[in-house]
Amino acid sequence: MKSIDTEKLNYISDEHWRNFIVNLKRDFIVFLFFIVFFTLYRFVLFFIFSDKNIIQYSPNDLAQVLYIGFRFDLIPSTIIAIISFVPNLLILIFSWGYIIFQRYFRKNGNEIANQACNNECCTSACSTLCTFIRNSVINIACPITLFLAMANLFFFQEYKSQFNHWVLGMVYDDQIAIFKTLWQDSPVIWFLIALIIGSWCMIKSLKWLTKRVTIQNTAPTHKFYRFAIVTLLIILIIGGLRGGYRNRPMQIQDIDKTQDTFLNQIIPNYYKCLQSAIVRHLKTSDSKKLPYFIPDKNILRASEITFGKQCESISDCLKTKTSTAGIIPKPRHIFLLVLESYDLWPFLEPYSQLGLVNYGTKFANKGLFYTNFISAGHGTTSTISAILSGLPQTDLPLTWQNQMSKTVPTSLAETFKTLGYKTKFFYSGYLTWQNIGTFTSNQGFDEIIGANKINPNFPFGDWGVPDGDTFNYLYENTLTEQVPTFNVVLSLSYHRPFKIDIAKEGYKPGNTSKVFDKLKLSHDTDTAFGHLWYEDKVMGEFIEKMEKKYPDSLFIITGDHWSRQELKENRGNIKYRNAVPLIIYNKKLFKHKLKSEKLKTAGDSLDIAPTIVELIAPKNFEYSTYGKSLLNDVKTRRGKNVKKAQKSSLEPFGAGGVNNAIVTNDFWFEIDNLSDIYFVEENKNTPVPEERLKNLLKRSNARRAIAWWQVMRGDKLK
Repeated sequence: MKSIDTEKLNYISDEHWRNFIVNLKRDFIVFLFFIVFFTLYRFVLFFIFSDKNIIQYSPNDLAQVLYIGFRFDLIPSTIIAIISFVPNLLILIFSWGYIIFQRYFRKNGNEIANQACNNECCTSACSTLCTFIRNSVINIACPITLFLAMANLFFFQEYKSQFNHWVLGMVYDDQIAIFKTLWQDSPVIWFLIALIIGSWCMIKSLKWLTKRVTIQNTAPTHKFYRFAIVTLLIILIIGGLRGGYRNRPMQIQDIDKTQDTFLNQIIPNYYKCLQSAIVRHLKTSDSKKLPYFIPDKNILRASEITFGKQCESISDCLKTKTSTAGIIPKPRHIFLLVLESYDLWPFLEPYSQLGLVNYGTKFANKGLFYTNFISAGHGTTSTISAILSGLPQTDLPLTWQNQMSKTVPTSLAETFKTLGYKTKFFYSGYLTWQNIGTFTSNQGFDEIIGANKINPNFPFGDWGVPDGDTFNYLYENTLTEQVPTFNVVLSLSYHRPFKIDIAKEGYKPGNTSKVFDKLKLSHDTDTAFGHLWYEDKVMGEFIEKMEKKYPDSLFIITGDHWSRQELKENRGNIKYRNAVPLIIYNKKLFKHKLKSEKLKTAGDSLDIAPTIVELIAPKNFEYSTYGKSLLNDVKTRRGKNVKKAQKSSLEPFGAGGVNNAIVTNDFWFEIDNLSDIYFVEENKNTPVPEERLKNLLKRSNARRAIAWWQVMRGDKLK
């Protein structure tokens, strides 16, 4: 009877192993399917968006893209495959326990025989369970993976990057307006058809591949081999979940492996990019945890880097005073015009021949024109919130932060109220967008005007009213004012879905196309650039009317971010894909020691307020700022404390959005690729020490760290 018992138990064991092996092979096919999918998708990104031929890249860089990309792809592929593998492994382990129990604790041979029969049924049921789980995973994972892949293509086309923190903007943005814009401006129907057909094909092909694996009569019989197989599988799974066996799992910073920014951008898969954006957002939104950008995880060290000393109170260290009286007489009205997607490249040769920014160029030639200038954020919300609050970008959605319900010391409105101005904010869109109306009110503006008030008779638009209506309203509104005003205008029309009748406004697309062809530049349509022309036109006409009425008016013109409508030829140029203009125009600038010229002083949106203050404020006027006056050749950000610091630490710089660039008087570089340098003067391209780049990055991060602490934890550092 004992031999019969052993025979039955061996039969049970072999049957479980045969089922385990076949399910393992099927799970491996699922794993391999997604590895191949992510790899092919990387090639799709390359051939659609690369502005170079594949032979122009070094073989080593291409190999790095595939190798590091493969390591990133291991993670989602392993997660998808492991969902059905885990129950398969647990069933095997359970069967081992059953065999051991029967062999050593049960004595009745007939009972063992009956259990063997029951276990055969159990084995079949368990195999069916694994198949059901695997098919369910395939049914869910394939549509989600394909949907994200297709969405990432549209995202890359617009933002020149895979999913990043901007994808989270939909959480806070006007979802209805976004949906309407997508519906009107994108092939949504074809997208859905492609998604349905593609998902069906992926599901059917993957299920067909897994069904081709059938149960074999052979299985490892020796205990050592069986134990070794399970141990090896566990080791491989651990490596897959970590993306390899290095000292830490794969992280998004591991993409910086080549000399080319574009290649680095396509290394991670979109699952990793999306996860990184979400994790980063959650970390910075948690006041109990210090964000990743705080130098040495020490806020006092950040204070020392930013202010030249360890501060107890942030507000005290932010205070500064004007060293001289204002350069021009205090104007009756000041207009800070923040134009949608108004970037620098259309001002520069040879692109100025396109005639897209004729008015902007006119005022730049008559005023102060800063070309080494960058928006404080990567998009409208991040930049305008930085301008209005005076706070550097920190990954926090400032317009939605409860902590911003109180006016911060660096608020733009508070500074100019102190100078005697009534502060007003005008937006071509709706004030519910990104909570901008409430945020602006909380930051101290006296009057806030949006699309509904600018033109209540305008048909309900996706985002707002034409900029022409906004500037006309601003002109008429200013004429009725009996007191000096400081006005911030946020425009809108150079934004999808581009619905302005630009031909009616006087734009001649054929002429622009001829210039494109003459310059041998790629272009798809004149519609987008026609809206840039329109935005510039209505802005220029407003300035001309206003300065006739109030000749002493001061105008400051800048962009909220680069347009993302840049030419294909400029994608590799850091400055062209990041820079926005800063133009300061006033008729009396010529008469007060300032001449019209292009200025190379580096700056960002936070420097606008202190620059205006230096222009108009009396001597010893006290205000708070994270920025610096661009009228100074050497940064004097924090008075005596900073003047005592070493000169190298005072190098002027401007910092863009969280994943953007840093600019100095001499060069530009992007945060995620320190090896890619753009020099302001082409003949001055001496290598920049890496230590200098890291010092600039540390200063930028320290400034952001102080702002984060101020919002999330308050004014006191000690």
